[in-house]
Amino acid sequence: MRFGPEYPNNPNIKSIPNANEFDVDDSEPFVPPIDEDKSRKDALRLLGLDRNYRTLVPDQDKQEYLVAAERISAYENIDTTTNPRQRKIDQKKGIVSEIVKENLISPEILKGYITVYLGSGTDVEYPLAIGARHLKMVDYILDDPKAQQEILERLERILGTKVSIEENEISFPFDFGEGAETVRIELDALTYTPEIEVEGTQDGVGLIICYAAQGPSGKIEIGDNLKSQVVQGGVIIKDSQVIRLNTETGEEEIEDIGTRES
Repeated sequence: MRFGPEYPNNPNIKSIPNANEFDVDDSEPFVPPIDEDKSRKDALRLLGLDRNYRTLVPDQDKQEYLVAAERISAYENIDTTTNPRQRKIDQKKGIVSEIVKENLISPEILKGYITVYLGSGTDVEYPLAIGARHLKMVDYILDDPKAQQEILERLERILGTKVSIEENEISFPFDFGEGAETVRIELDALTYTPEIEVEGTQDGVGLIICYAAQGPSGKIEIGDNLKSQVVQGGVIIKDSQVIRLNTETGEEEIEDIGTRES
């Protein structure tokens, strides 16, 4: 039997409204439901935060891989001014963790050659945790006495002792796990562009660090003239990538640090 509005007395049907009785607002376009999980993953991917790292969390991990109290302190005090701040701090700690666990940079390279940190700001903890012995920090803010004082304070927090700066250079003993070694930090107040040659790199660069690096003109890119100074076995750590250069062919081998979230 067929039921419908033409049978108003049917006891099984209380009311069937006419389509014209619906109050439909079609003044706004239809917006499909938001997939919050997908939106979150897309946002993390755009920020470069869609990777997982085997971070050194337990104390025994830090003791095993970082060994010395000063290097552990550098690791624990890693900071950033890049947002989202806590996630970026966690990422930097994760990158250091993967580097030391997998021995991605030879200690001999870090001991024997300079480390250049482009767009460093006052971030001294990150390269020390990685293992840099001779560090050149390159950032246009580094001729500001306030920035220089902040670097000294951050070092003193790690070392538990006073340090000083003389002619834009800081030297101090630091234990990376094999006893005290002399660390030398040069502050280069340079507005870096790919065309500019960084002074003091002619004897070879062991490591270039570039993390979310920004200058007055925007994102910092690593120029070919600086890359050409990287020695055989040297490495570029650009955000969460390890870049190895073949000094004979000029080809780059790029490896992502960590694993991408599923």
